[in-house]
Amino acid sequence: MLFYIAGKGLEILYQNSVVGAAHDAEQRFPPPNCYPGTRTETLEILRNWVNDSTKTASIYWLYGAAGVGKSAIAQTVSEEFANSHLAASFFFSRADPTRNNLQHFFTTVSLQMATSHVLGPILSEYVDLTVRRERNIVHAKLERQFQELVAKPCHRLTAEQWNNLPQLIVIDGLDECIDIASQERLLSIIREAKSGSMVPFKFLICSRPEPRIRNAFNHQVFVPWWLAVTWAKHLNLGMTLPGTSARNSIEFDKSMAIIWCMYLKIGLAKELYNYLYRGHAASLFMQLLS
Repeated sequence: MLFYIAGKGLEILYQNSVVGAAHDAEQRFPPPNCYPGTRTETLEILRNWVNDSTKTASIYWLYGAAGVGKSAIAQTVSEEFANSHLAASFFFSRADPTRNNLQHFFTTVSLQMATSHVLGPILSEYVDLTVRRERNIVHAKLERQFQELVAKPCHRLTAEQWNNLPQLIVIDGLDECIDIASQERLLSIIREAKSGSMVPFKFLICSRPEPRIRNAFNHQVFVPWWLAVTWAKHLNLGMTLPGTSARNSIEFDKSMAIIWCMYLKIGLAKELYNYLYRGHAASLFMQLLS
């Protein structure tokens, strides 16, 4: 990556970024990925959303239990759009001290944009000058880092110019940020940025449906599209959970449905669990287990 760094400011940014957080980082090799022929419906939904230029929703929350394939989906989407729509990616990891906190989140996102082959020629000079003029910006509070290193560089272009530029930011494993308050803080920064039209980006955010993350997404100003990821294969129940969007797709693999319901009897899944046990379980599981 140093090959792409042209100025002292970007070098400082590099020294305060997490290169291992990117979708194509060697540190994450081999990354999780969707096997051919799996997660086809979920991937198609996300592809359509990424390619949709009407901006009907600029935030997509992909949620599900541990091990259902959220990271694989995020990785696949990142790889598919790496040369077209992807502006930046950050894959959190609870086990990695450089990727289990927000300390270098915005410096990393800014560096990825400033060194990309499409956005780099447009944004790198401005970002470089910003850091050279104020070196401590890389240690400033996150809200200010976002403004100076992400939002303000984007303001140099018009909305029309952004139409043909990468706008997708993939954030995976937000729940693996060990400071729970930081999870809400990041979502708050994104929410304020989108509600104030400060940035042109689309955000794909993947996480477990932890209570504080779920509460953040329930904010009245924060209206993302939600998509549940389960051990999905064949059966589509065609249900919309209370308090969620009609755009949700709830599917089950017949060998995992009961386990999923027992394992996730909290939060958003609790509505489904209650639904199943209000007299609908017998006929449903006869279909699942047949």
